[in-house]
Amino acid sequence: MISFWHILLFIFAALFLKTNSQAPCPFCKCECENRSPLNVKQHSCVMIRSMKNLGWLYADRNNVFTPNKHRYVYMSKSQTVGNRDAQWNVKVEPYYKKSYPLNNAGLGEWLIPGSDQLARNAERRYVFTHQQQKSVIPKEGYFQFIKDPNNTLLGYRIRNAWSGEYLYVDEEYHQGGNFRVYLYRQHGNYDMTDKKYWFDLIPCP
Repeated sequence: MISFWHILLFIFAALFLKTNSQAPCPFCKCECENRSPLNVKQHSCVMIRSMKNLGWLYADRNNVFTPNKHRYVYMSKSQTVGNRDAQWNVKVEPYYKKSYPLNNAGLGEWLIPGSDQLARNAERRYVFTHQQQKSVIPKEGYFQFIKDPNNTLLGYRIRNAWSGEYLYVDEEYHQGGNFRVYLYRQHGNYDMTDKKYWFDLIPCP
């Protein structure tokens, strides 16, 4: 005979499986939008250019969020090719399931999302480079590149595999006139045609 406790256990197990099947995870083992494979020769090193303001994603070597741990990442206001701090080495491996770690060429640090505790607010999550253990890829440091399924928009949306959130250029200025970049935390509640979510990948010079 099945006891009350057995029934309760079955309910909790079902809820656990449902929650975890919908949650984002490293390498995106979950069901998610089609991801584009990157070409190992063409995309081994890229510059990430905003289709909104034509600036470049770069790590700010002079501005840290948490000393010796998190460094700020911004979108430059410049429409010219930046320096090595705006170049990203892409580690391409088949077993990453079209998810790619991005290592800053100038600083040797991995691009990562901030934790929930370090989020800016309910909508915006900081993006950093990770200053510690540069030889080890952080579990949250994998990104996916997603093209427009209708082929009407060029470029890519960039999705973090750990959080399931998309990178975007905010209208908020940082010191010097550069733009802040965040991951948008409101899953599915955004306009995917807005250019602030779209980026070009330009091979490093």
